[in-house]
Amino acid sequence: MFKLRYALILLIIAVLLTNFGCLRKTITDKKIEESVQEYLNAPPDPSDEFSLTAEERAAVEDFTVFHDKIKVQLKRDTPQPMWEQIGKKMVRAFAMACRDASQYETNYYGQLRIEAEVEGQEGNFLVGEFRFQNASERIFVDLYSPSRSRN
Repeated sequence: MFKLRYALILLIIAVLLTNFGCLRKTITDKKIEESVQEYLNAPPDPSDEFSLTAEERAAVEDFTVFHDKIKVQLKRDTPQPMWEQIGKKMVRAFAMACRDASQYETNYYGQLRIEAEVEGQEGNFLVGEFRFQNASERIFVDLYSPSRSRN
């Protein structure tokens, strides 16, 4: 009787987690990650303004997806003038992947991070935040210099 009670409790918990999105979000995040990875793996298309150039593609070290946010890790030597274009293109690709996966949000967010040395200490710093507004498809950009206050 006790084993059946515990099995029933675990089943109820699993159903609740699935219905309230905890497990479903994780599966959706994986699908979105795969779609963004396909975007990164696609060859550069000069006729598409949203396609990453070969140089921009080489600057992206890694990315992580979590619900309505993508975090992009840039390579250490990425020139600052490239940050905005990479961030805009990545947050747009992320937003399109979310839409394809039927994960609709008012805004989709992106963060750019880069390894740098600041004040004699090395660290991974936040250097840009991007917001893709779903209704208007506008991208809002905030770029920063690496600093301890934004770590």
